[in-house]
Amino acid sequence: MKKIMKTFLALAMGMCIIPFSNYKPALADAVISENVNNSSFRNYVDELFKYKDKPEFDTIVLDAFEKLETMHGANVQFLIYEGDEYTAIRLTNYLKFGYGMTTSIRPKRVLVKVNGDSSKQRVYLTTTTSSVEEAISDYKVEAEKARVFALALKRASNDETISNILNWVSSTVIYDYSDKVNDGSLIYGAYNGIPVRCEGFATTTYQLCAINGIPCSVITMIGNNGYENHAANQIQYSDGKWYYVEPQDGVKKDHPFWVGSEIAPYEIVHE
Repeated sequence: MKKIMKTFLALAMGMCIIPFSNYKPALADAVISENVNNSSFRNYVDELFKYKDKPEFDTIVLDAFEKLETMHGANVQFLIYEGDEYTAIRLTNYLKFGYGMTTSIRPKRVLVKVNGDSSKQRVYLTTTTSSVEEAISDYKVEAEKARVFALALKRASNDETISNILNWVSSTVIYDYSDKVNDGSLIYGAYNGIPVRCEGFATTTYQLCAINGIPCSVITMIGNNGYENHAANQIQYSDGKWYYVEPQDGVKKDHPFWVGSEIAPYEIVHE
């Protein structure tokens, strides 16, 4: 397995010296621990995210990660779900946003005809690297960076932590203004300073919240102001209410930020 990189900045020491109220972790601050190799891929990912709310999907994803670690070769693909379209879409989004860290490991959803029923869909777990070991290593590197940032942004209360996360995401994550087609490559890479688009902002926000155990979801909004399929977040604050949040400007909303917009239920990762 490709040896996991280290960035030699003592973030933990810095966190003891610099008050949280003034500290915003820079992209170079991520300290990558090689201890991530001491547990199975399934257990490692299971322990990473403290907030999970779809146990039926978590089991599918984590079992798939466990199976992936036993496989070898390039561009691996294997079936993890076969069933109705609605569930297939939700599972695909849950894996892509909830567990996605890199383009090396991603879901693939396809329409199939099963026993004459053309409404069935299959979801596959795929890798896009020269080896499974490389894909898992890439994932762990990004996950460790996310963990470092998440813990650096943690405060005494969830609301303060959310505020820190939104401030960091809106001021640090870079938007991709290129004309590249978003084939999934514009979702991941924010922890390395790679430009992303709205899904990348929302996914990064979700991950930083989930690692800190804060209820959060990625949603896709269909608006009437020129945006289509714009990704944003819903986050549960300490008052128990779920608020819409635009991660690109870090503003909490009581309602989608465009007037008259609708949320497509089939695109909600967490209901």
